[in-house]
Amino acid sequence: MSLIWPGFLYLFFLIPLTVVVYILLLRRRRRFAVRYSSLSLVREAAKGQSWLRRHLPFILFLFALASLVFALSRPVATVLIPSNKATVILAVDVSLSMCSTDIPPNRLEVAKDAALNFVRNNSSNRQVGIVAFAGFAELIQPPTTDPRLLESAIGYLAPTTTQRIIATYHCFAHRWGEQRGTPASFCGRTSRGARRSRIYHWIWHGA
Repeated sequence: MSLIWPGFLYLFFLIPLTVVVYILLLRRRRRFAVRYSSLSLVREAAKGQSWLRRHLPFILFLFALASLVFALSRPVATVLIPSNKATVILAVDVSLSMCSTDIPPNRLEVAKDAALNFVRNNSSNRQVGIVAFAGFAELIQPPTTDPRLLESAIGYLAPTTTQRIIATYHCFAHRWGEQRGTPASFCGRTSRGARRSRIYHWIWHGA
C-alpha cells in the first residue's frame, strides 16, 4: 500500500493536541463544579456513571478524526487480478469535430475502425464497454464479451452536440438498421441543422 498525499499525515499531530485540550476542559469543569455546585448532588448524579461511558464519545471522536486524516492521505493498493477478469472501456469522441476530414475519410470513422479491430482481436475474452462523449460521457454499451453487441454499438456511433440524442438513437438504431440494412452516417457535407433534423426524424419516425 502507498499514499498519494502523504503530507496529510502531519495532521495526526492534531490528535494529541485535542487530547490535551480535552483534559484541560475537564479540569476547568471540575473547578466550576466545586465552586458553584453542591458536592452531595454531584456525587449522587455521577454515582452510576462509569469512566468508559463518560469518555466514550470523545474516544469515538478521536477514532473518527484519525480515520479522516488517514483518508485524506489517499491510501492506494495495487491488486493483481487475472487478465481475463479485467474490463476495458473504449471512450470515443463523438463531437462534431470528429467529422473533420484531415484523416480520411474522417476522424470518427478512423476511430470506429480502430475500435472494431480491437474488439475483433480481443482473444483474451476481456469484457469491453463503449463510452461516447461530447461535452459529457454516456455509456453506450455496458461491458460485455459479446462481439456482436460491441460491433453494433460502435457502428451506430454518430457525431452530435447532445450526447443524450446518441443514447436515445442507439435504442432505436437496431430497428432502423433492420429496415435499411446499413447504419447511418452523419459525417456528410450537410449543414449542422440538417444533420440534427435527420437525427430527430430517425429517432421519432424510424425512417
